[in-house]
Amino acid sequence: VVFGTMRTGVPNDAIRDQAGMTFLDRVWQRAPFATHGLLVARVMEVTTDWLQADRHTRDQAQAIRNAAARAGEELRP
Repeated sequence: VVFGTMRTGVPNDAIRDQAGMTFLDRVWQRAPFATHGLLVARVMEVTTDWLQADRHTRDQAQAIRNAAARAGEELRP
């Protein structure tokens, strides 16, 4: 899972949900995001879902959240 150049160390394609979508598929299905804050909110939502479903560990979820938050400048159009 990568946001701009912010790498998380968490594979995006290793664990797919029942619909065959990766983590980033789930995040970007709500794009475009009007603000970076809305992207981060979506990342928070998906990481919470995947954490509760045991698709990610707490450390993985936190790494993803941190990378999304730090990538604001890189993701600007």
